[in-house]
Order: sequence, then C-alpha cells, then structure tokens
Amino acid sequence: GMTAVDKLQWYMEDIAALLSAPYTHAANTDPSSAVRIARLNSTDYQSGTAGKWLSNPFQTIALDSDGKPVKGVPVTFTAIAGGGELSGTDENGMSVKGTQITIKTGWNGVADVYITLGKHTADSPYYSYAQPYYTLVGHNIISVSAQTGIGTIYTDKPFEAFGYPGEVANITKAFGDLAASHP
Repeated sequence: GMTAVDKLQWYMEDIAALLSAPYTHAANTDPSSAVRIARLNSTDYQSGTAGKWLSNPFQTIALDSDGKPVKGVPVTFTAIAGGGELSGTDENGMSVKGTQITIKTGWNGVADVYITLGKHTADSPYYSYAQPYYTLVGHNIISVSAQTGIGTIYTDKPFEAFGYPGEVANITKAFGDLAASHP
C-alpha cells in the first residue's frame, strides 16, 4: 500500500522546519555546490551491545564554499568494518537498509544514518581498557562520501562505533579440574 500525506501537513512541516532553527543560514538548494561534508562530532564514537541497534544516528552536514548548509546532497554511508548494518530514510520516505546506503541531506544540510552494530566482536576486534581488565569489542567503521559538482568528497575520517559483548549466555568447562592431584 501507499500512504498519502495531506498537503496541509506538507505546509505545516515546512513551517515547523523553518521555525525549529530560526538563526541558521538558509540552505543552498543546489546539491552540486557542496564542497565539504563534515561529521557532527557529537554523533561519533558511540557504543552499545554487539548486534543491537544504536538509538542515536551518525550525522553529517554538507556545506558550500560560503559555509552554508546544502540541501539534497546524496551522501553515501558505507560500513567498511565490524559487520554492522546501516539504516535510514530516503528522500521518498522509504526505509533503506544495507552495508552501503545513500541518504540525501535535508533542509538543514544534514544527513543521518543509524547502525545496528556487528554481531561478533571478533569481526573487527578492538580492545577496550576499563581497569583492571581489557574487553574485546567489535570496532564498526563507517565511511562517508558524497558526489558533488567538484567530484567525490569525503569526511575527514570515518565514523566509529563499538559493540561490547552482551550478557554471558553460558560458561563451559574447557579442561581439567583444579581439585585434581598433580604428581
């Protein structure tokens, strides 16, 4: 089936978008004019349980040569390590999922994507230290690029997210019994 939105609601969404950030620059509406995409640092270095969805998205902003946000830039997010799956909403309001997805920037120049962390910490191992122990965690790495009028542009570095082991499901005795006598 298909869901149709009443045109009055479109109008109200546009007004809400304008009023939600009254002191920002008006966005440039020419997607080919983007010269830079930047990670919003507050959305980087997230962590959660391996195999679980993170509730905060990774976000990037596309900017033109004057530093104004650019609307409609197709931004490609690619999970390059860790086994995570990305998800987001395309310009038609449809849900998209995969290890590589493209999301267009919105009215504020921002594109966002969610991640379900890789299931296995050994897929891209990283050791996290919390006194007095090291913990093997999954290191999920997401690269970001965009096609613009100047060619392909990239963020300064990929996003990173860490999948920590969940609750212990069971413990299996591997060998021996400490009570056994030794000759």
